[in-house]
Amino acid sequence: MHKRIWWIVLPTVLTVLAFQFYWLVATYRDQRKTFLSQAKDALQFTYDQSFMESMVVLQMMKTNSSQKAIDSAVTDVLEDDEITFSSTIMGADSIKDSRTTVASRESMQPFLSSILSASPELRPDTQKLTNAYKKQLAARGIDVGFKLSYVNKPAHIDSTGFYVSMPLSLAMKDNQLYVRFSGTENYLLKKMSGPMIISLVLLLIVAGCIWVLWRIIIRQKALETMRSDFISNITHELKTPVAILSTINESLLTYNGMDDKVKTERYLRLSKDELNKLQAHIEEILTLSKMENGMPLAESNKVLLPELLNIVQQRFNHLPGVTITTRLDAEEVTIHTHQESLLTVLNSLVDNAIKYADKTEKRVALRVKQQEGNYLFSVEDNGIGINKEHLPFIFDKFYRVPQGNLHDVKGYGLGLSHVKELVSKLGGSIKVSSTPGSGSLFTFSIPGA
Repeated sequence: MHKRIWWIVLPTVLTVLAFQFYWLVATYRDQRKTFLSQAKDALQFTYDQSFMESMVVLQMMKTNSSQKAIDSAVTDVLEDDEITFSSTIMGADSIKDSRTTVASRESMQPFLSSILSASPELRPDTQKLTNAYKKQLAARGIDVGFKLSYVNKPAHIDSTGFYVSMPLSLAMKDNQLYVRFSGTENYLLKKMSGPMIISLVLLLIVAGCIWVLWRIIIRQKALETMRSDFISNITHELKTPVAILSTINESLLTYNGMDDKVKTERYLRLSKDELNKLQAHIEEILTLSKMENGMPLAESNKVLLPELLNIVQQRFNHLPGVTITTRLDAEEVTIHTHQESLLTVLNSLVDNAIKYADKTEKRVALRVKQQEGNYLFSVEDNGIGINKEHLPFIFDKFYRVPQGNLHDVKGYGLGLSHVKELVSKLGGSIKVSSTPGSGSLFTFSIPGA
């Protein structure tokens, strides 16, 4: 069964991991592409703006009016989204039919760069470009380190890592403005924090689902084992009285047992005892079934605790090697509850304690004390105890501590389940603690009124 489970779990986990890996890699590539695109746009904008500013400064140093007109036109480029070329820009006043041409700033940037780059003295200073570029990156939400420089392509460009470059002009493509970035991986990982968190959450959800599924499967396997033990035990328990009754009937009918009145009476009493045991088991199963279907208890009544403890003690003290001790620590010895149910709980716990005691002298201590308006009952024995891994399931229906096909202790695994149901009906709760080899302690509390 475990192998079948792993054949389901492993492909599922590997598929989820592969999908998450593919998704994160694709997201990383998209983020890298977006980063480089934004960085290059910012570099182009910074260079064009700085170049034109440098040209404006040089043109202002000239006195020619036509040059001043050019200066004015270029300055407009820095301030407006459109560039206007007019026939009056060169002072041609004699031309009557003047014409105006309008172009967008973006479409003119390559044109301006190509023309203005022909003057090396107009090349912007790298420090000035660095400061301006840093502002443009910040405006786009990019916070990474970088180094900006002028290089010759391809001899002086390192093409590894994260970088962007642009030619200074169409005529001088080998002259490049080059920017190499540092710390870009951390920046991209921060940008991917959302997808990474989502991926982690999905992985945790899948892992949690697999863990829950695994627990359910293990639990189902345990239930199968318990059902197998239950069927084996109930078959044994039912076959025993049937076999005894069959033998008795055969003795009475075949071997003239009816002629011996003493023997007949002894056999009939033995038959009655076996029938009573069988009926008790059947009633226990039926009562548990009715309680699970919501059957209410009878009306509560006043119960004298000393009398109740005495009934339990007298029932078991006559058994060989069994000693039942009782102790009552309560100011109020009368409790308002359902007597038959409480008596059934105590009898079942004491009966279990005796059954699972492998010592010659079997001691069971039954104590009752009053605590904050409730009554706390405890049943402690010196039996074989219960291993820790079985304690969480000890009150489950049909559960018995696994012993294979052994029948050292009779029962169907319904006793403690029945006890828990009754305690719940009485408005209380029950718990158990145990040390293997030393015994067990069952404690339950119920309201006093």
